[in-house]
Amino acid sequence: LWKESPVRMLPWKKHPVHSVRCREAVRPIYWNTRPKSYLCRTRDWKQFPHGRWGDLGNPAFGDLKHYLFSCIDQMNDSCALDMWDKELSSFEHVRDIFCNFIARTPNRHGHTVRRLPWNENHSDPAVDVLKDELIYYNSNGILTINCQVAVNGLPSNDPIFGWGEANGYIYQKGYLEFFASSKCTTILLNHVQNFPSINYHAINFDGSFETLNYDEDATMALTWGVFVGQEILQPIVANAASFRVWKDEAFDLWQRWARLYESGSIGRKLLQSIHDDHRLITLIDNDYPQPCSLSALLRAVIDECCEEKKIDDE
Repeated sequence: LWKESPVRMLPWKKHPVHSVRCREAVRPIYWNTRPKSYLCRTRDWKQFPHGRWGDLGNPAFGDLKHYLFSCIDQMNDSCALDMWDKELSSFEHVRDIFCNFIARTPNRHGHTVRRLPWNENHSDPAVDVLKDELIYYNSNGILTINCQVAVNGLPSNDPIFGWGEANGYIYQKGYLEFFASSKCTTILLNHVQNFPSINYHAINFDGSFETLNYDEDATMALTWGVFVGQEILQPIVANAASFRVWKDEAFDLWQRWARLYESGSIGRKLLQSIHDDHRLITLIDNDYPQPCSLSALLRAVIDECCEEKKIDDE
């Protein structure tokens, strides 16, 4: 069984018939849950990264206004409001929508949350490995939109994580991307100093707040494969320039969601306040052979946030 070829040749869907895109072999992780957006925003590229992302430097992404594949745009307002709560009135309601999506449970009005604005489809089967952790984070206000499980040398025909040629091995660094309040972000930045294996990048909607602890000119491999008679393949990467492009799209989706509600309504004001206050954060645990440190970090952050909330409520 180990020698059987996997179902997919890359972790993301390849386009073998596209005359230029057929050689594409590297993508930034940020669009993992919005592949149609990535395809649209890179449709005018004359060449695509094949061996390393750095082969193209930092190519320009298409403008957001040309992107027509937003899952919000594909649904009528009534359907979207059914999923995302037409009576949205508190942060707890927003938090619960994220939890419903991950747990695949109906929202408080009985409607199934099949997607979020940041996810074109339901969660990847690989996310089920982290489901309990993700529900815990979201139930405590850390709103996750993308993640990757740490993997150390699984066979390339693994039914969940496998890709590439037969007789290969797959490696992944633990990755988590989420929105957190400005207050929570401050607490996280204090705690992350105790985790030297973790790289972070945090930014707000307009870039007036930004902090990271890695070389912003570097490109980090997050997923790679080792195969017989080939160079090591690195199909999923992270770098600061691409993340800054992605953050515009990620924050814009809060406003698209907000526009489903009437001007001046509680729901619109609530989502706009999240857009204005929250930071988009990525965490990468580079010590992939060891148990992932992201859980320990975020649990410490959540514990302190809860303690501060208790003090504020007294």
